[in-house]
Amino acid sequence: MNKAVFKKYVKSYIINLPTEKQLSLLDKMIGIIKLMKAEVTKNKIFCHNCKNWFDMSKLIISSQKEIREVLTFTDAGYGDYNEYADVEYKVTYEECPFCHNKKEVYNSQIRTINEWSTQR
Repeated sequence: MNKAVFKKYVKSYIINLPTEKQLSLLDKMIGIIKLMKAEVTKNKIFCHNCKNWFDMSKLIISSQKEIREVLTFTDAGYGDYNEYADVEYKVTYEECPFCHNKKEVYNSQIRTINEWSTQR
């Protein structure tokens, strides 16, 4: 159904009603359409990478440890004494079952491995 067909259908249904009634019915239709849209997408996730909808039960959740370089202290002066650290994180991903695109949803710091500074 395209926009013109839908518009023609709705107009044929409300054409002989007073303006207030037409507006009231159109507002009710908007509410009903939003509810129907929510029912259709319930328990489904949309992947923006491959443009597919899939059931939540097919979502792949994985965790792995990663080491990231993190700025721990910034010198307020010229930036010549910034401190960095290698920090180990446990990172949790959600993965699309179609294109296997990973999206980070949560990370938690496990430990700091070493620290160093950029002192000049």
